[in-house]
Amino acid sequence: MHWIDTFADEKGYDLEELLEVEGPTGTTNIIPLGVVIDAIKTTSKAEQDAIRSNIARLDFADPAAPKKYLQHLAQALAL
Repeated sequence: MHWIDTFADEKGYDLEELLEVEGPTGTTNIIPLGVVIDAIKTTSKAEQDAIRSNIARLDFADPAAPKKYLQHLAQALAL
């Protein structure tokens, strides 16, 4: 199992939860959390290491913050 899958499972995240983000065209995009997690798995090792580090740091400071960070990452997928 990939580290992000383990993290999402331990946090009890619903991978079907829909995240609303604004795309560069100004339209609202609805992206399932599972799609964001799958996209993380396709990034380079360096990007994954940075994401993992940020998630760990945020989770330590505020257990609700990692989900906000994942929503922020969803913006990169928005059209």
